[in-house]
Amino acid sequence: MPFLIFFLMISWPVLEVASIIQMNLWVGPLATFLLLAAGFTFGAFLVRSQGRLVALRVMEAVRAGEPPKKPLLESGTVTLAAILFMVPGFVSDVVAALLLVPQIRDLIWRGLSYGFRSRQPVPRQPRPEPQTARRQERPHRADDVIDVAAERALAVFAL
Repeated sequence: MPFLIFFLMISWPVLEVASIIQMNLWVGPLATFLLLAAGFTFGAFLVRSQGRLVALRVMEAVRAGEPPKKPLLESGTVTLAAILFMVPGFVSDVVAALLLVPQIRDLIWRGLSYGFRSRQPVPRQPRPEPQTARRQERPHRADDVIDVAAERALAVFAL
């Protein structure tokens, strides 16, 4: 796994630069710049829109009585796609476009949740019975209250 991460850290920028050079040869420098600017703009738009929608989706899931795992994952993948759109290069744009496809997000969800599924059901512990006898409240007495303002006023006059 560390080798894979190291390989991606080295090869990803090389692929991005190569994709920019190749696109420059295919469509020209102005069109390449405009495509990169459009990708950045679209990524910035996605980041702003996701910031507003995450809270709404999570609140809807909580109100429905479901855990907010799925809305958080979908919002997280769309935010990751937005960040990848903002990275200059076309390889990251292709990966970001794939992350925006709902079927691929479902595959990612299944892949991530596969490792967290337990093989055997977890036994539930019984809930403790609520205590029926509550602590009895004492009646309020005037002796229990200490008036700090009056104490200070008396101390001032005693001087």
